Amino acid sequence: MVAKSEIEKNIQDYVQSFSNDKSVFKSSGIMLMSDKPKNVPTISTGSMVLDNALGGGIPVGRVIEIFGPESSGKTTFALTSIAEVHKNGGYAGFIDMEYALDPSYAAKLGVDMDKLVYAQPSYAEKAIDLMCQLAEDGMLKLVVLDSIAAMVPLAELEGGAEDITVGLLARKLSAGLRKLIGLASQTGTTFILINQTRDQIGGFSPYGTPQTTPGGKATKFYASQRIEIKRSKIEERSGNNESAASASKLTFEVKKNKIAPPGAKGSTVIRFGSGLDRVAELLTVGDKFGVIQRPNNRTYIDAETGEIIGKSRAEAETFLSENPDVIDRMMRTARENMKEGGFDSQNLEVDLNDDIDEDLAAVEETETVSIKPPESKK
Repeated sequence: MVAKSEIEKNIQDYVQSFSNDKSVFKSSGIMLMSDKPKNVPTISTGSMVLDNALGGGIPVGRVIEIFGPESSGKTTFALTSIAEVHKNGGYAGFIDMEYALDPSYAAKLGVDMDKLVYAQPSYAEKAIDLMCQLAEDGMLKLVVLDSIAAMVPLAELEGGAEDITVGLLARKLSAGLRKLIGLASQTGTTFILINQTRDQIGGFSPYGTPQTTPGGKATKFYASQRIEIKRSKIEERSGNNESAASASKLTFEVKKNKIAPPGAKGSTVIRFGSGLDRVAELLTVGDKFGVIQRPNNRTYIDAETGEIIGKSRAEAETFLSENPDVIDRMMRTARENMKEGGFDSQNLEVDLNDDIDEDLAAVEETETVSIKPPESKK
C-alpha cells in the first residue's frame, strides 16, 4: 500500500512537470487548488453600497452584465468602475457601440482620459473580435461594452429591411463569449457588458409584461455577476420658473453572483453632472462599515480620527464635499471592513432625502457628545 505522503509527493511532482513546460502549462492551466488565491480579487464600482451587495466589487478576470431600462445609471456605474481602476494606476477600455459617451461627464466621474482606450466598432463581429484581442493582450484591467442592445451584426447592416436575422446576434455573442471567458481569466481582464431590457413579445404574466434582454441567453450563462439597475424616483429643483432634475434614486438587485450570495438588493443616489453621491452613502450607511460614528441622530464623527465632521447632516456634507481625500480614505477603510466582515450582503438603502429633521440638527455648543476614541492600530 502506497503511503499518503508518497501520494502527495507524486501529485506535486506530476503538477510540477506541467509547470516546467510553459507551453503545456499555458494551454492546460493545471495547478494545485491551494496555489490559487483564496479570495477572488475585485474592482470597486465606486459605490460602497453596491460593492457590499456584490461581495466586494466586480471580480477580476470575469464577465459582468449590467442591465436595466433606459437612463437608469448603467453607464455611470461602468464609468465609476473605470475611475477606480485609474486611481490604482491601471488602464481601461470603452467600446462605444451607442456612439453616446460624454467625455466631460466621464471626466467629472474621475475617468482619466489619458488612461482610457476608446473604440467605436461599426458592427457586432468587429466588437467581439476586439474584446477577444484586448483580453488576449492583457494590457487593460477593465473593458466596458456599451451596449449589447446597440450591436448590429454585419449581415443585418449590409442587408435589407426584409432580410430575416432572428437570433443572429445571439449566435455571434455565444461564440464570442465562449472564447472570451478563457482569455479574460488567463490575463485578468474584466469585462462589463451593458445591456437594456425589452418587453418580451408574446409573453404573458399576471404580474405585468415579462421583460428580457437582447443578445440571447449566452450573456446570462457566462456572466459571473448580473446586476439589474432601475430608477425609482427623481428629485427636481426649481429655478427661473423652470424645473430640472438634479438627482435620481437608483435601486439595484444582484440577479446572479458567483463570488457571494445572489439576490442582494439596495439603492443609491446619482447626482446629475457629478455622478454617484458618495457623501450620501457615507453619511447614511458609513456607521455600518465602521468609518463614521453617530452617537446621536445629529452628530457625525470620523471613526479613525475621532474628530467631529459635522453637528448636523448639512455640516457633515459640507465637510466631506470639501475634503475628497477623506472620502477616499473612508471608502478604502469601508472595503477593508467589508472583507473582514465576510460580506453579509445586507440590503442597504440610500435615499434622496435624509429623514432627520433639520430643525433638530442644530446642536448647542454646551451639549456634550459621547465620542468613542479610535482603536489603536498595532
